[in-house]
Amino acid sequence: MRVGVFLPTVGRGGSPGDVVAYARHAEEHGLDAVWAGDQIVVGSGTPMLDAMVVLTTAAAVTTRLRVGFGVLILPLRPVAAVAKQVTALQQLSGNRVLLGVGSGGTPHGVSSWQAVGVPQGDRGRLTDAALAVNGAFRVSLSGGSTPKTLYELLASDEFRGCFPWQRVSWYWGDERFVPHDDPASNYRMAREAMLAKAPVPPENIHAHARVRSLTHWKR
Repeated sequence: MRVGVFLPTVGRGGSPGDVVAYARHAEEHGLDAVWAGDQIVVGSGTPMLDAMVVLTTAAAVTTRLRVGFGVLILPLRPVAAVAKQVTALQQLSGNRVLLGVGSGGTPHGVSSWQAVGVPQGDRGRLTDAALAVNGAFRVSLSGGSTPKTLYELLASDEFRGCFPWQRVSWYWGDERFVPHDDPASNYRMAREAMLAKAPVPPENIHAHARVRSLTHWKR
């Protein structure tokens, strides 16, 4: 059994609690995760911290603890922004994010929906649309040690089988302008970390014009 607790993000009768102290205390006492609820505006006017900021803070002051959204209300935010923020948190936390998403309920009234200009009655449809994002994707990736961890994660046994490799085009620009087999090449790093391990169609890999002549991808 794994045990987690919710962080004090809601100010009941005052300000929200000390997130940093709570997160550190949870980790020191062997808990598995800390969680944060989500709402833009609490109907009663009660102060509530932003879940993304709270969990980023918790991740920054711990090393092992998982950080979870319980749950993130998808239709209140642009899908692309959510994907960008959660991916960044996953990367910076060392793959410790637990992402729960939902359509939002009615306990807090319509305040949040009015604040972001989204009809509350559309929450189910918008959630379905967010979870069914489809089509072709274009990704521009760089080299260096920072994205290497992400490349290795995507090509790992855990994620390789659930990533839409056939629908993703990869665009590369190696600022070092060296041959692909050079030890300093970002292309070489990316190939060894991900492309050689994942079912990436060769036609989906695109090099910048200035380095295309230096690059010849071989699996």
